[in-house]
Amino acid sequence: MKKTIVLFIAFFIFISVFHIYYNADIIARPPSFDWSRDVDLQSIKFNRTPLAGIDDDNNVLLVYPYENGEGKVGVNLYDEKLELVKDEVVDIEELNFNKISKDEIFVYGSRIYWRDNLLNKVYMGRFDDGYKKIDIFSEIDNVSRMSVYSGGEFDYLAYVDKDDIFIANIKDGSVKTIEGPKNQPDIKDIKVFKDSQKIYLQFAKKDKDSGYKEIFVSECDGENWTKPLMLNKINEVKISIKDMSIFADDVNVYSIVTIQGDDKSSFTYIVDGYNKSTKDVFETLRLNNVMKYGVGNFSSTPVAINSTNEGIELITTAPTTIDMYSRNASNVLKLLLDDSGIKKVKLLSKTKSWSNRPNYIRGNYEYIFWNESEEGCNQIKGATTEKTVLNRTTNKTREIIAEAIGEEVPVLISFNFLLSFGGRLISIFPAIMWLVYIFIYNEKLQKKQDKMFLIGIAIFYIFQLMSVKDFYVSQAIIFMPEALKISGAKFIYPTIFTTIGWLGANLYKKSANVKEGYKVYSTFLVVSYILMNHLYSPYLFK
Repeated sequence: MKKTIVLFIAFFIFISVFHIYYNADIIARPPSFDWSRDVDLQSIKFNRTPLAGIDDDNNVLLVYPYENGEGKVGVNLYDEKLELVKDEVVDIEELNFNKISKDEIFVYGSRIYWRDNLLNKVYMGRFDDGYKKIDIFSEIDNVSRMSVYSGGEFDYLAYVDKDDIFIANIKDGSVKTIEGPKNQPDIKDIKVFKDSQKIYLQFAKKDKDSGYKEIFVSECDGENWTKPLMLNKINEVKISIKDMSIFADDVNVYSIVTIQGDDKSSFTYIVDGYNKSTKDVFETLRLNNVMKYGVGNFSSTPVAINSTNEGIELITTAPTTIDMYSRNASNVLKLLLDDSGIKKVKLLSKTKSWSNRPNYIRGNYEYIFWNESEEGCNQIKGATTEKTVLNRTTNKTREIIAEAIGEEVPVLISFNFLLSFGGRLISIFPAIMWLVYIFIYNEKLQKKQDKMFLIGIAIFYIFQLMSVKDFYVSQAIIFMPEALKISGAKFIYPTIFTTIGWLGANLYKKSANVKEGYKVYSTFLVVSYILMNHLYSPYLFK
């Protein structure tokens, strides 16, 4: 019996090691081939979109509310490999995060812009070389809304002063202001974008008669603004507008309005726009998710990051089924959008927490940052295309091996039991009936026990071949390693485990000189049935 137990334990451990190695491989995989896994960067009290920039030396700058956010700004400076090189706290009385709307503070490089919503005042500032001070180089009074877009050489700050719109063109601390579209009262929000040819302005106004929010876009070629084109009317009954954005590719201008209803964990994107040349408006798109690509309901407002010859790229978060490790958890995604809808999806992060409020910056490499709530604080995490970080975060470290072992624990203490004595009991029922038969007629069958044993093996084997398909349901196959999905797997593995069971039973019979056929057959059933279930059980309970 000892040899049989040793055999059983050896195969059981081998299968567990196989599970653990596969778990570690899944955990360590990058979300996409060129993006790193997550890096822990900050833990802060405020639930805000991470404020990030890249300075002239290609260092990554993260700005955050220090302590209670009143008059103190925390600054973390990282190198391209996301290694911390500087940690500073800047005293600046004018900057109080409690008086700044979440979408009215911007960091571009070492420049920072914000609006005090109590004073209705915009500040334009710049960090000094040591990041110990913010020098305010310009201020604007009587501003009810503002937005900033950086086109590289220039920053474009759009703002509303009473019923007038202005655009401040900013370069090296010098500010040149131009007027926006005239006679636009009751503006509720404003966004700005600049491509190689024109400035585009998106703004929302409330119609006094209907109460609807009207979404307009106007263009400026450097001198004149076009008549604002109304792209949509949104009734904010039972919904609210959470964000707006404007972007363009070579063909179209896109207006994106993010709304939210009763479900406070998800967002809907209303996409309107028009052809740059013909001004023909395309049909409104209403996007909640991208189920055909395994993307659930969006959990953040989108950030437009790039234009391509196929459309524009957005960063957002959503629960997905793209990655097995982070399946159904909200993670960061890149979406390719054109006037027909979302054409491509790329996963940029993979954690099991609920990621939201993403941000994106580009220098020599691409970087993303996002929030995750943990134990009452907001954990700021990041990922990048920088190769050193990619390699560092995808190594099978001790932490990853420990997590992989942790994934195996419920298999050992729960899944095997549930599968063996619940889910698959019917597959072994004929073999159990045969065991009962040879137990009852043990004495009569004494001289035929070898034959009865072989018949019992055949019964078990046939019904395992018939029932093995139950392992290969669609929701389990996606989690299985390739070794379990090879051609002929539904024949190979029942054969292997039947053979192992036969070997274990024969070791027991010879070593213990057992004469009772039912004891030998029961040993066979225990070894082969439990080991086979152990191999498949992790993938049936995901």
